[in-house]
Amino acid sequence: MSTAYHPETDGQTERTNQTLETYLRCFTSFDQDDWFKWLPQAEFAYNNSCHESIGMSPFMANTGQDARSFMLEGEQIAVKYDVPVADKIKDRMKVIANHLQHHLTQAQEWYKKNADRHRTTEVEFK
Repeated sequence: MSTAYHPETDGQTERTNQTLETYLRCFTSFDQDDWFKWLPQAEFAYNNSCHESIGMSPFMANTGQDARSFMLEGEQIAVKYDVPVADKIKDRMKVIANHLQHHLTQAQEWYKKNADRHRTTEVEFK
């Protein structure tokens, strides 16, 4: 969370905004007056891209499956409603949760190591 006039203190949001801005620059017109038309596609691309810190896409982490592209809308997917499918989904989500925990722990250790690299040890005063 950051104050109203200092959004730069929220690094994760700043990084996400920077990535979305890069996506939008690829598609907007020269005058950059149609960026809002491309926002849903940019959001889809961001949520469907693999993120280094979690080792998968945010959509996969949240739902346990890959996102369906709007370009594949015409395809029909057969769905069966039975209990074994629910058990498979539950087991798959457990595997994904373990995978996420492992990658997030690694990312936290990496960030801590890099942050601590510039810190000095405690100074003793006499």
